[in-house]
Amino acid sequence: MDLNAILTKISAQTGETVDAVSARLAEATGLSADKLDEIRAAVTAKVAEGQADARALVAEVAEKAGVQAEKVTALFETLKADVEAKGLSGLWAEWTAGLDRDGDGSVLDDLKDRIAGLFGRRDA
Repeated sequence: MDLNAILTKISAQTGETVDAVSARLAEATGLSADKLDEIRAAVTAKVAEGQADARALVAEVAEKAGVQAEKVTALFETLKADVEAKGLSGLWAEWTAGLDRDGDGSVLDDLKDRIAGLFGRRDA
């Protein structure tokens, strides 16, 4: 499953268009629509390659889209909150299962560790 499929399922659940879901996510994370599209394309490409490391995914997607890694993490955090608010937690778990590096059920801590690592620090 790719990021576009998640947006499509949120769209189906809420009755919003995929573009409206994308616009809401872009606004919530401070990304332009173009940057969000670049991130979506980069995430889709990395997941298709079998990328299974959230830390590397964040860095590579951010670099490819030309945004700070914090923006990618913020997008994922906002998307997770939106998915959970719509009662689609299983969808989030399905999509992120392969990205959960430490196997604790949360990909967001892996993403945050990646951000901290980029600045020479790690959370304990």
